[in-house]
Amino acid sequence: MWVSFFTFALLLFLPQTHGTAPIFLILIYAGLAIKHPGEVLRRIRGRWVLFAPGVFAFISTFWSMDSVTTLRLSLELLFTIYMSLWLAGSRRWNDVVAGLAMAGMLYLLSSLVLGQTVMIGTVPGKEAFSGFNLGKNLFGDIAAIGILAMVALHFQTWMQRPVVTMALLLVLAIEVNAIILSQSAGAMVAAFGACAVMVFVVILTRVDAVVRAWLLIVTGLTALLGLLLFTVMGDVVMDNMMGLFHKDPTMTGRLYLWARSKDIVDSHPWLGSGYNAFWVQGNLDAEGLWTWARIPTRTGFNFHSTIIENLVEVGYVGTTILVLTVLLGAMGLLRRAIRSGQTAAAFWVAILAYELSRFPIEALGPSPFYHTTVLVWVALGMAWSDDDHGNRFARHA
Repeated sequence: MWVSFFTFALLLFLPQTHGTAPIFLILIYAGLAIKHPGEVLRRIRGRWVLFAPGVFAFISTFWSMDSVTTLRLSLELLFTIYMSLWLAGSRRWNDVVAGLAMAGMLYLLSSLVLGQTVMIGTVPGKEAFSGFNLGKNLFGDIAAIGILAMVALHFQTWMQRPVVTMALLLVLAIEVNAIILSQSAGAMVAAFGACAVMVFVVILTRVDAVVRAWLLIVTGLTALLGLLLFTVMGDVVMDNMMGLFHKDPTMTGRLYLWARSKDIVDSHPWLGSGYNAFWVQGNLDAEGLWTWARIPTRTGFNFHSTIIENLVEVGYVGTTILVLTVLLGAMGLLRRAIRSGQTAAAFWVAILAYELSRFPIEALGPSPFYHTTVLVWVALGMAWSDDDHGNRFARHA
């Protein structure tokens, strides 16, 4: 539990550590590898395929527009994946969830006491709470993750220890208040949907095989119908959702960025410009977008879409590798969650659903030493158990 706690605490407080958090993480996980080399092999065995996106990012050094940056960050990404798989290989899933919940609680409580507000858009007096961050969406994201972790802990401990249950309910209420204060519509909707996914998976593990099969069929048909409706009426749905949360989709320039990205992708369609090599000073396309967005620092910008960001950086080949890796892990995780019946497994399915739902409208990496990357790869790594020997999905908890 403590390895999980310190890992996520360092990741969540990354900006406040002024660059020292990655050093501490390297020391912790390098120390674990030196002290327990056999444990490293056990935890990575069978999960080696999850290194594929990191390996391709490293290979992109050879054609990168900024090979030095790509080399450094791709090595850091590979180490981040190693950290994630170490946590995924734990035999005590509940401890990993508990460590994440404690780190999230520490971050959110301290943020609410010492944090700040930021202005929304250009309307005077319209503000949202952002905690220690300069952006409200990151605070809302961390609050959403904390909510999911607390809901999972409630499933595990509900009324077994009344005092603990009441304490968890209090923290959950505080975290719900935090996500409301952030006014992050994306985090709110994704968190609610992920909680529903967690409850659904828990229900699947509690019913017999026939009922479970019918529930999966109905869910699949509903999802297919929803996808068809979104394909036909997607613009209307998005406009109504934006109106519900008083959001303007053009406020962050997403529409222009997405239109501009097509030309950029077409210039390097198959292999991309190199992992993390686009948003570098001196790249004329990036410089033009920074000028358009009025960002004098020429840093901290993205295409507001994980898929587009990856198409620009690693092209169709790298993006396909990423998508296949996620699909492979997601299917195995869902299968293992249903067969194991463990709430912790249902939690990781919910985490994966939460993160994937944000992929179309937010740039989430994979990035080195980023809590989202670690959460996604821990979830993917949970698809395998110790008896898989590298070629089978888990069949037992």
